[in-house]
Amino acid sequence: MRAKHMTITLTSGHKTLVLGKGQPYRLRSVQGLEAAPITIASAANAGMNGATVTNARLEARSLVLGGTIAYLDELERLRERLARFLSPHEEGLCTIDYCGTKRQIGYRVEAFSIDEMANLWAPMDFSITLFCADPMLRSTDSYGRNIAEYLPQFALPFCCTAKKKCIMGYRKTSNTIVLKNDGDTAVGLKAVIAAVRGPVNDPVLKNQATGQQIGMKMTLAQGDTLTISTLPRQKQILLNGENAMMKMDRTSDLTFALTPGDNLLCYEAADGRSNMDVRLYYTPEYLGV
Repeated sequence: MRAKHMTITLTSGHKTLVLGKGQPYRLRSVQGLEAAPITIASAANAGMNGATVTNARLEARSLVLGGTIAYLDELERLRERLARFLSPHEEGLCTIDYCGTKRQIGYRVEAFSIDEMANLWAPMDFSITLFCADPMLRSTDSYGRNIAEYLPQFALPFCCTAKKKCIMGYRKTSNTIVLKNDGDTAVGLKAVIAAVRGPVNDPVLKNQATGQQIGMKMTLAQGDTLTISTLPRQKQILLNGENAMMKMDRTSDLTFALTPGDNLLCYEAADGRSNMDVRLYYTPEYLGV
């Protein structure tokens, strides 16, 4: 039977600290990974029992890591390294590997303490508290897909004559694709639309599962790249790196997201659809691990 294991890796700038089995910093306990605090807002009902829920949201979470410095011959060096690594002035990324399941979350150091040392020759216990302003745990894999791709047909042995010619690749006739979000919540995405084979007029991206869409009232010249981000705190529309938010169609929805499960996405254009390359990038998010 496979034994349970957990390894936590803290990354800040170019520095890395690993806590887990077989490491100088052993991991004794972890709190806060299972769920973030929940706040439910409600309004009292007039003339009837109970209340009406008006909002529910996740609060920022704190992760409390209990550990031990087990290498007695390097105790002071490891203690100093730990203290210097845990700076509250730097943001970091916490990667959790729990029995093969990997998740990531951003953090700042909220507290760090070392237990009272009754015996100078005994292993040293410590506690680290990480403040995570965004409570969602993210997959360590970001998914990307070109939904307007050409499928390659080149193979060896290769034979081509001027009379018969040959097909080196073909474009998918369908302009739809199913993207699976295996996370616990809807997530925004980043779409990169490139006019690689000619001009494109008024490109549109639709999620047929939710009815949301993002459309642009503009013409992309050959070589232009349109970048659309619906990620929280990162919503933007850029044309060749310049702000193009004013070119957005009035029916567009910047809360455009992939819901948990299968999402049927399609792309359209008033003219030049076959000239488009459409690449989508997203990262599933989870409530806990």
